[in-house]
Amino acid sequence: AIGLFFLGGTIIPLGFDDSLFSDEVLDATCMAIPWIYIFGFSVFYSSVYSKIRMCMKIFKDPDKYDVLLVKPADSFKVFLRIFLLNGIILALWTALDPLKWVREEVSQGEI
Repeated sequence: AIGLFFLGGTIIPLGFDDSLFSDEVLDATCMAIPWIYIFGFSVFYSSVYSKIRMCMKIFKDPDKYDVLLVKPADSFKVFLRIFLLNGIILALWTALDPLKWVREEVSQGEI
């Protein structure tokens, strides 16, 4: 649920505009959107993946297991791997070519 909260929470920075915030703040919110989304995706996917992996263990050898428990540590290990890989890509993107906030005026005929 936390991961989905962050995935959905990426819409909040989209509501920021130049009437209330400076361009520097708006640039930061533009670049925060992918970071928030990837964090939410990593939390959600690591939990689901850990549970599916445990189910696959049961399907491969059903006589070996009566009950399997997916511990938070199992999900956290997967989360660290996923977020580390995505974090490296996002860090490079943020450092080399960050998103910038730009206002584009649209006339009535273009809508």
